[in-house]
Amino acid sequence: MGEIRNDYAHIVPRLKEAARSEPAHITPDQIFRPANLAARNVVNEVVDDLLLPESDILGFQHLEELAERARSGAATLILMEHYSNFDIPCFYRLLDRRGQKGQEIADRILSMAGVKLTEETEFVRAFSSAYPRIMIYPSRALQGITDEARYRELCRRSAVINMKALREMVRRKNEGWIVLVFPAGTRYRPGKPETRRPLPEVAGYLKNFDYVAFIGTGGNVLRVSPTSDMTRDITAQDIIVHSVGQVQNADDLRNEVKARARRRDGTVDTETLREKTATYITEQLDQLHREAREYRLPLLEKRGISDWETENVP
Repeated sequence: MGEIRNDYAHIVPRLKEAARSEPAHITPDQIFRPANLAARNVVNEVVDDLLLPESDILGFQHLEELAERARSGAATLILMEHYSNFDIPCFYRLLDRRGQKGQEIADRILSMAGVKLTEETEFVRAFSSAYPRIMIYPSRALQGITDEARYRELCRRSAVINMKALREMVRRKNEGWIVLVFPAGTRYRPGKPETRRPLPEVAGYLKNFDYVAFIGTGGNVLRVSPTSDMTRDITAQDIIVHSVGQVQNADDLRNEVKARARRRDGTVDTETLREKTATYITEQLDQLHREAREYRLPLLEKRGISDWETENVP
């Protein structure tokens, strides 16, 4: 294990060359970024080196159902746990391994991605360019800014970007894309449970969809660096297991959450609804995470590999 910028320094020139046309700063007119397949070919070399062959997708049939509903004109959403900047590359690669059906599903997935992935460094931007995405400005990215003028400036920018992103998302979902969202808006840091909590704005996303599938993840091939420098994230060969839950009707989901949020007088306030939505999403992802982990642990034992999570993740 080592820092990704060092372990894979040999592929950086080819990756940067493949992604040289990617903008370094996102404007409202550049919210949608198509996949750069030349960059993906290079990224896949890294993924294939880190993703052990026992890695798999449990509940693949639920993804097939979701894709079929998308093909039929329904608005479809994936809500997925987020541990690593390689969650998306590994997920796509495991879909590739499923053959034509998996590749067809992969071709429909469109992720909502934070602008940081594009704007932080050329190195990270090149990796991110390999997959189609809509750029957003998560509310979590505004936390910790103490300069008032800077905070106001970024609030204005985030409002413009997120409004354009929402419109783009609505348009793309109506074209048959499966929108993928990481509800927490950041990668999980062991020992920091707040980094797993879904953001308040996720409740608003649900209003735009007909069907939802949740995905829990076990394993991590790119661990978050304590320096917060993404180029210094730590690589590790690992068994990645994604557990996909049954496709849920979004109206039924929202009604379940409203029932939990309803007061004795029958009213539902926005803040409580957001909180109950976050709790429901967390419950779903926790259960799927446990399933992925239970499947994965015996495979790790056979290889003599320790579990990176130990007891830090439920």
